[in-house]
Amino acid sequence: MKQKILTKPDFVGTLRAMVVGEEAAFENVGRNYQSFVSARAPLHSKGLGKWQIESKGDTIAITRIS
Repeated sequence: MKQKILTKPDFVGTLRAMVVGEEAAFENVGRNYQSFVSARAPLHSKGLGKWQIESKGDTIAITRIS
């Protein structure tokens, strides 16, 4: 099931709220994909977790790896 971002998007907060092994899907509208990828970079570099982010048509699939 796709989740909708209902308020001002907090891409870093959304990624940090995911637990290891969790998969989530979001609407791929506007700059959402690039915003998730940009939010992931500082989290990876600080060692706060790893996420796999894929664009699948109108859906962004995100899996937290660690």
